[in-house]
This record gives sequence, C-alpha cells and structure tokens, in this order.
Amino acid sequence: MSIAIIGLFLPIMPTVPFILVSAYFFYHSSPKLFIYLLNHKYLGLPLYLFLKYRSIELRSKFISLILLWTSGSITMYFLKFPVVKIILFIIFVIVTIHILSFPTLSLKDKEYAKIIYNNRFKKIL
Repeated sequence: MSIAIIGLFLPIMPTVPFILVSAYFFYHSSPKLFIYLLNHKYLGLPLYLFLKYRSIELRSKFISLILLWTSGSITMYFLKFPVVKIILFIIFVIVTIHILSFPTLSLKDKEYAKIIYNNRFKKIL
C-alpha cells in the first residue's frame, strides 16, 4: 500500500495497480484491512466498482489520462536524453492503450452499484 502512495507523486510509478494488489492480498489475509480499503473516502467506491464490473468510469479515465500526459510531458520536457524521452513516450502510449482497453462503466450500473456499496460496506465497520 505504501508503494501506491508513492505512486501518487511520481509520474512513472503507477498507483492503481498497487492498490488493486493490496486489495487482493488484504482480501485473502486480512478482511478488516480489505473492508478498510473499501470504506476509504476516496478509493473505496472506485475500487468497488472496478472489482465488481471490471470497468472504469468515464470521468476516471479522463482524469487519469490528463494527469498521465500532463506529468509525462513535463517530465519529458526536462529530460536531456532523447532515448529516455522516447522510452517514456512509448510507456505513456502503452498505459493509455491499457486504460482505454477497459470498458466504460455505464451510469445505470454505477448508480445501482453505489446503492449496494453504501448499504453493504458502510455498515460493517
């Protein structure tokens, strides 16, 4: 989980995969920590939606791609080595393709899941 927190501030270090890995291991080792993740103020609902529907909200896709390309462009601007810039550009293109490869969560599914999420996980702790 601490690696995911570091990923919030570093453009190359991804946050979401580490949160998903944390959720997986918490699910199998510590239900209390898993429920804590699901009840998190900012990460809980998106994590639940991804685990249930294997899809990403349109807003989340948009924000993640904007942040990826903004931080990536700033990073590439300050780099002096063209080879590293090319490698970073290729990585950003691959990450973009990966994000866009997930289905977009429909509003109907999101509203339904939000009701279930609020009724199920907020009462456990």
